[in-house]
Amino acid sequence: MAQRLSNHLRDQIVCGLLKHRFDKDQADNRAVGYALALEAYELFYDKKTRKRMSQLPKGWLPSAGGVLLHFTVDGKKVSGLRYDLSFGMNDKPIVVLEKDYSRFDGIHINLPNESHREFATRLHQYERRSQELSGSRASMQRQLQGMLRKFTSVKKLIEAWPEVAPFIPKDQAPTVNALIPIKELNEQLKLP
Repeated sequence: MAQRLSNHLRDQIVCGLLKHRFDKDQADNRAVGYALALEAYELFYDKKTRKRMSQLPKGWLPSAGGVLLHFTVDGKKVSGLRYDLSFGMNDKPIVVLEKDYSRFDGIHINLPNESHREFATRLHQYERRSQELSGSRASMQRQLQGMLRKFTSVKKLIEAWPEVAPFIPKDQAPTVNALIPIKELNEQLKLP
């Protein structure tokens, strides 16, 4: 008797395929975001101020895990230009001055758009890439869920799409080696 392809098992397969396709791209993009957050911090606090803050005893200033970044034009915040960036997993906490800190949002940084145009451009590119990755992942998830609903057993799934076999949990996978590729979906998932 063939193993039933349950909704739980479908979800596990979808999760594995999405991780295979998107995790590296999303990790690379997060690293760009971490670097931008640190760069914004360094633009906001000059080297002299950062050095003085680092010389204070630990705990005298609040530390933050990220920045809430606003751009200004002629001293006024530009609506819609607000970015929430994380510093990532730094060994050393980022210290901030009390007046710039919110325990809910981290550091509030206002940068003049005119003088930081190149930085703003890179920030917009990062944001656009984040949205593209998120949209692509959601779209692929819907496609995979629709594809897997066509199959009622693990055996039939592997017969029709053998490249998915490594993404079936080991205790669920039957031993079937059919060779019927689903080329278009494999290309989108970057499977061999």
